[in-house]
Amino acid sequence: MDITTPLLQGFWEAFKLVFGMWQIWLPLLAFMFITSLPSLYHRWRLSQAGMDEVDQMGGIEFEQFLEGLFRRLGYQVIRTRPIGDQGADLVLSGKGERIVVQAKRWSKRVGNKAVQEVVASRPVYQCDRAMVVSNQEFTSSAVELAQANQVELWGRRKLADVILSLRSAPGQKQPVEPVAAARQAEAVVPTPIVAAGPICDRCGKPMVRRVSARGPFYGCTGYPRCRNIVPIEEQG
Repeated sequence: MDITTPLLQGFWEAFKLVFGMWQIWLPLLAFMFITSLPSLYHRWRLSQAGMDEVDQMGGIEFEQFLEGLFRRLGYQVIRTRPIGDQGADLVLSGKGERIVVQAKRWSKRVGNKAVQEVVASRPVYQCDRAMVVSNQEFTSSAVELAQANQVELWGRRKLADVILSLRSAPGQKQPVEPVAAARQAEAVVPTPIVAAGPICDRCGKPMVRRVSARGPFYGCTGYPRCRNIVPIEEQG
């Protein structure tokens, strides 16, 4: 007995049944495709921004990458010392303000601790604003805490948007590639700071507290090009 003919007939009947219901499954497929477009678009932008490369960075390399990024945004950048940074990784100055930044190269959503630390570091470095920048998004609790303390959060999508905006900016001669930007920033010797002082009235760079045989003073971070100092009067 040849069973191929009944099988073919069964498949054909099933095909006609499914095809005859196109009024149901075609709109369903169209709906699924349309609703997936935003997600596909965001994935494409993350890929174009090189976020996969950012995910492979170490903590220090991520800080170096952000240093280069903020320099291209027009800020002067100081990396804090690796130990005892009081919750800050970068201090930005420019555009009439000072901003303390904590960098979080993370493998999961960033929680409250990062926000709490940068809030505590803001008065230490005498900054006007505080930011947390990460390659991941933030928990809802962290977002709520940041809003209550006026902390700006740059998550994965925001960071990708900034990278892509710089890449397409007029006059941008070189693309903003994460690994290349980190290596470029690595060549810049970081200036360790403990607590930031006033802005230098000669060159506009931040000043930091130092101590000499004559006592404490604020010295310009532009040294040796700028040798401006401001004596600190000890209380008591």
